[in-house]
Amino acid sequence: MLRKYFKTAWRSLWKNKLFAVVNIVGLSVGFASIIALLAGVYMYYTTDDLQQHKENLYYLKSVDPKEASNGSLLTTFPLLYEIEKSCPEVTAATHIQQWYDPWLKNGDKEVQETTYFVDEDFLKVFTLPLKYGNAQTIFKNKYDVLLSDKIATQLFGSIDPVGKIITADDSLQVTVAGVLKPLPSNSSIKGDVFLTTAFLQYSFPGFADDANWYNRFALNFLRLRDHANIPLLEKKIAGIVATHYDKQAGPATIVAVPFSTFKNENGALVQTIVKGSIATACFILLVIVFNLINLNAASMYTRAKEVAVRKIIGGGRLQIFSQFCLENGFMFFIALVMASLLFVNVLMPQLNAIYKSQFTELALSIHDLPVILGFIFLSLLMVTAAGSLPALKLIGLPVANGVKGQLSNKVKNGVYLRNVFIVLQFTLAVVFICVTMILNRQIHYMQRASLGYDKENTLVVSLDMGFKDTKDSTHLITLLSDLKHSPYVKSFTTSQSIPTSYESNYDTYVDPSTGKEVSMRYSTMSAGYTSTYSIPVINGRDFNDDLSATEGGSVMINKKAMNSLGWKDITGKQLVSKAGGEPVNVVGVMADFHYQHLQYGIEPLMHTYAKPGLYYSNLSIKTDPKRAGEVLQQIETAFKQMGSRRPFKYSYMSDLVDQQYDLLNGILRITNFVAFLTIIISCMGMFALVSLYAKQRVKEIGVRKVLGAKVGSIVILLSKDFVLFVLIACAIATPIALWMMDSWLQSFTYRVRMEWWIFASAAFIAVTIAMITVGIQTVKAAVANPVKSLRAQ
Repeated sequence: MLRKYFKTAWRSLWKNKLFAVVNIVGLSVGFASIIALLAGVYMYYTTDDLQQHKENLYYLKSVDPKEASNGSLLTTFPLLYEIEKSCPEVTAATHIQQWYDPWLKNGDKEVQETTYFVDEDFLKVFTLPLKYGNAQTIFKNKYDVLLSDKIATQLFGSIDPVGKIITADDSLQVTVAGVLKPLPSNSSIKGDVFLTTAFLQYSFPGFADDANWYNRFALNFLRLRDHANIPLLEKKIAGIVATHYDKQAGPATIVAVPFSTFKNENGALVQTIVKGSIATACFILLVIVFNLINLNAASMYTRAKEVAVRKIIGGGRLQIFSQFCLENGFMFFIALVMASLLFVNVLMPQLNAIYKSQFTELALSIHDLPVILGFIFLSLLMVTAAGSLPALKLIGLPVANGVKGQLSNKVKNGVYLRNVFIVLQFTLAVVFICVTMILNRQIHYMQRASLGYDKENTLVVSLDMGFKDTKDSTHLITLLSDLKHSPYVKSFTTSQSIPTSYESNYDTYVDPSTGKEVSMRYSTMSAGYTSTYSIPVINGRDFNDDLSATEGGSVMINKKAMNSLGWKDITGKQLVSKAGGEPVNVVGVMADFHYQHLQYGIEPLMHTYAKPGLYYSNLSIKTDPKRAGEVLQQIETAFKQMGSRRPFKYSYMSDLVDQQYDLLNGILRITNFVAFLTIIISCMGMFALVSLYAKQRVKEIGVRKVLGAKVGSIVILLSKDFVLFVLIACAIATPIALWMMDSWLQSFTYRVRMEWWIFASAAFIAVTIAMITVGIQTVKAAVANPVKSLRAQ
């Protein structure tokens, strides 16, 4: 019997090839999209699930009562130790601190990776799987180092390296205390090299001077006792802050935040992606369901006689219903196979490119599969129910009506009610078209906006190359001298930061003459920065390397900082850091420029001076565009003569600016795909309904043609209702899209206006595509020979 069911199901699908193909294509593409979107969402919501004490983990945030922002993750370094001593609610605590990245060497093998400095309780706070070593003893010694499996393999091969000694920066010895297993890609706590903060204080003497109660650079994590009283803990922390914090640093409120929210600290854009993915997946699933109902409703007219005959020869309701379910099952199986292939080969690489740049790399493991399969099962169940709904109506149709091919008014009305699905489908389609157009305009605006500096023909060379000999700085000075006399180089500069990449270094500076305080972001430069990037100096002068002996106490600020200080002119102006130190002379004011993503505004900015050297991170060179290749070759040759551990690396500033928007461009690609998918599936559903209407009115069309009706009038007759559906969808979609995109654009300091023509264009696109879809089928029905349709009369 089962074999008979399969054979009959296959014949039915083969007989209705058009509907089968439309269903399978719609389901496969839709399922692939849903799986891709929700796989990324699942990775987000399972972030840090490897932490055994996750419910007791907290991190500290510093909230300034005067600021409306969400606060800073950075606090003073000694705070954590005072909390451990004064708060019995804390069972373990650790800093996670970046400061510098030492080169680790074992024989002739050496590596350098981002290094985190942590405290002795690090592995008591966090649960990280170990390949080698004992979590209870790691970091007991200040010279212990914890390595990732990747770094351990690079230094030692496949052996167990615990107890082995390696050198750090060719001078200090550290002992390998443990090796981590590969960590999940959605773990917030991960790294390749972990050393102790005690080692940091010993190896970097200047750290002790900065680790005071004024500077805020420390990231702190706590493991609390079960059912700890958080308000009481925060009250105790407030007492510590009131007692110890440097009053010059300004007021601060320290709060303990559950570690489960730590994944959101990367910014609101992460949550926007997640929420958008969930909404998009739900929209696609709805479109699939609506489309399936429409397609199956269209097939009712062709299968009414078949069902009636089955009932006459003894077919029961359950038997007929099982046959329809089996046909749907065939389609779902084929669609699921195609969806899996599409997901793995097409969508997965796109999602990897998007997600890993923000919060995770999409990499599903074995323990994730039950959740994904569970979702697929629920989706199939929902779609099966939708696909079988028309079958239930046919089974309930009287046999006499079925044999004649006549559907009852109840069934017809049910089919007509499916028109609302066309409206809903096209509403979603128009919303996505609007979203795509506005997102594209916003990205285009940010990429083409005036940045306040010249990004073209600017070569940026990395100076962070791990030079083996500090004497190589003399080679750099020689290179800079050659560049200064090169006819192909217009200007150059060495700097700690470049546009698109300014570190989050802040300090509060005071005008000693007025007492006015301004918080400024700061970075260090040599001379030539403003000329290399064509940033106008609107007051005073630029730095001068020829005055390096006296220029050390000089700074430049931007216009935003000057306005915040209330200055009209900088002649004789000085600033003093609230942290202490000597006054600095303000020698110049730069015009405001966008040194970061255009999502953010311009802040007060200070550039401090230091003469050129290898301690800088970047060498920026403005070149003659026709000779850029020759300049690049000259620089690469010079760098190869220096003893560096890293390969020569360079970029063009125009590329770096574009790379800021890689994430948004990835979202745009996904949105384009979803909009295209929604339109296609919606058109498939409309195609099915037009086919249904044409079959239902085939004799009417024949009579009209016999009586002299023109093809055009018949086309209008059949298509006007569907065009009306799309126009209604446009009217519904416009306010929805307007509200959605207005909310999203509020997160950008610089944003485009949502012009009326965007929504008009989206409506025009939807109506045009719908008319083409409807027109193909209606013209086919209108030009049919009336003799064939009326021969049975």
